[in-house]
Order: sequence, then C-alpha cells, then structure tokens
Amino acid sequence: MDFPRSPKEAETLIRESEDRFTRSLRQTAKWALEENASLLTVSGPTCSGKTTAAARLWKELKQTGRTVVPFSFDDFFCDRPRDNVITASPPDYDTVQALDLSCLAEALENLRKGKEARIPVYDFVSGRRAGYRIHSPVPGELYLWEGIQAVYPEVLTLLGRSAPDIVLDVEPPAEWNMTGADIRLCRRILRDVRCRSASPAFTLFLWQSVRENELRNIEPHMHKAGIRIGSCMAYEPYILADFLLPILTEIRQESTGKADWLAEALTRFRNAHVKPAMIPKDSIFREFIGP
Repeated sequence: MDFPRSPKEAETLIRESEDRFTRSLRQTAKWALEENASLLTVSGPTCSGKTTAAARLWKELKQTGRTVVPFSFDDFFCDRPRDNVITASPPDYDTVQALDLSCLAEALENLRKGKEARIPVYDFVSGRRAGYRIHSPVPGELYLWEGIQAVYPEVLTLLGRSAPDIVLDVEPPAEWNMTGADIRLCRRILRDVRCRSASPAFTLFLWQSVRENELRNIEPHMHKAGIRIGSCMAYEPYILADFLLPILTEIRQESTGKADWLAEALTRFRNAHVKPAMIPKDSIFREFIGP
C-alpha cells in the first residue's frame, strides 16, 4: 500500500493516479474514432465515476473535430416518492423499472430518424422531472449516452446494441481490505449528502437493495463491454477517511453495523499529507467530494 510520508509523496501519488486515468480515456477516445462510432454508451455500477468520465471523454472526442452530443439516462427517471425516509422496504432506484422506457424509446427513435427529440430534464433534489429540452439532430453527430442503465438488456435493445460500449469499474488493491463495492458506498454517501439531499443513514439503508440489483442486473453484463476503465484512485482511501470518518461517527447510533465497519476500515488510512486541494479540478474523484 502506498502510504505517503510527505506532501511531496502525496502529490506524486495523486499525479500518477490521475495520469493513469487520463491515458485510459485518451485510448478510449482513439478506439471510438477508429470504430467511426455514431453512438457510445458509458456505464457502470453506482458511483463508479460515469458522469465525470463521460464529460471528460466528451472533451477528448470534441478535440478531434467531431460534434459530440451528451445525454444521460438518468434524465429519463420516473418521478420518485416525495419522502426521503427510512421505511421497511427501501425504494429501488437503480433497476430498469425506475426509467420511463416509453419516453426513452421515443427520443431514441426520433434521433435515429434525424427528427427533433424531446429530452427530459430530471431534478435530483426534488426527485421529479423538471421539464424538457429539444435536440435537433444534424448529420455526423456522435451521441454519448451515460448511465448505469446502458447495461440493461431492455435499454440495449432500444439502443440497437447487444452489449455496452464502455464500462467503468472500481477494483481496489487487495491490501486495502475493502471491496470495490465498499469504496463505491463511501463515494455514494458523500455524493448523496452533497447532491441529492439524502442523509448518510438513508444511503446505507438503500445499499442492500442497490447491491442486490447490481449482482442481478448489472455485473452479469459488465464483462461484455468493448472497453473497461478502472476508476479507483490510489490516493482515494486517504481522502475518504478525511471526509467520511466524522460522518460515520455521527450516524452509528441510527444505522446498521456497516457504518461501524466502514469507520474501522478507513481509520488506518488517516494521513495528514494527502489534501483535497491537491486533487485536480477535473478529477473523477471531484464527482463525490465536490469542487
């Protein structure tokens, strides 16, 4: 395990991690151009970094002169229940049933035919559709779709695909003694607090249903992807420990034992040398800790 013992070592660890990820994106953009793709999907399990990866891939592709239009499957979510509370049965937000498939099918069909398409705009804070935007296609556009849902067979059928194009995953080193799912849960707690008005206890409450859906509907299809990109950063646990340990300490009394386990796992990653300010502004990790 790389344990930085000085600010210089911390900066080196962060720079090398970010450089590896950037190279993966550039190689992916090169592959897409060689394939002369007109539509690409970026998918992966929750909090694997899809949104930032898709945004950065969009920039890489734009630099080649292609007209690239980004879309998010998340905008096609159905309205969610208004309450954000813990009940006996957690709502399942990550299954294909959470999508308005008829609206997605209509939008994709219109884009295919070169007709104006109504694209929903989803507000994650309210959990409801906020309106629509209109996209008018022009010849030669490359459509870049991002979201977990690109691995679902029902969505792949609408896209006219048999497998997802690009999948992100999180695979930490064995010496961390944490799984990729553990790292993604840590990321999700931070993201949900910052972006989705969800308490850490609520995120932990949902986690079992999230994992059940991943094991049933996402992971069996991930290996079929044309490209797989690892988004686990070598410096990540040190930053997670800094952000999460105070939060986990506060919620231990109102959550499952998972909060205790995560706190114990992260405690050994306390490191005064690894600072959030060292992380680049366009880092995939900013998706979870903020700017």
